Amino acid sequence: MLGTRDATAMGLVRLYWYLVCLFSHGAHSLATLADEIARRSLATVAERAGLRVAEMTIAEARGYLGARAADLIGAQVASALAEWGLPERLGPDLARQATDALVSLLVRDRATDVLLGGTSRAA
Repeated sequence: MLGTRDATAMGLVRLYWYLVCLFSHGAHSLATLADEIARRSLATVAERAGLRVAEMTIAEARGYLGARAADLIGAQVASALAEWGLPERLGPDLARQATDALVSLLVRDRATDVLLGGTSRAA
């Protein structure tokens, strides 16, 4: 069970995030939160996508991975908004940023695999 001091600290952290996102449009902080959501989603989406991503163009990978990640990113965004007490109106932008960050991570990982010989392109 949390003590009063811990509960107060958690409340202050939530208030901080809320104020940053509300008054400064939170571009940097929202991007940081989006990056965290992308990192949390990376393993699951990579498993769903398989090795096909290495053979796609960036545009194809963006659409394919976005579709594979949509439900997971949506759930992560809803959870983050609730956890931090942020307004729901930030959800669509946060989801877009998280999806973009996730696609970048996955495409970079797949490109590294190809360069290191871990994945071969179909002939």
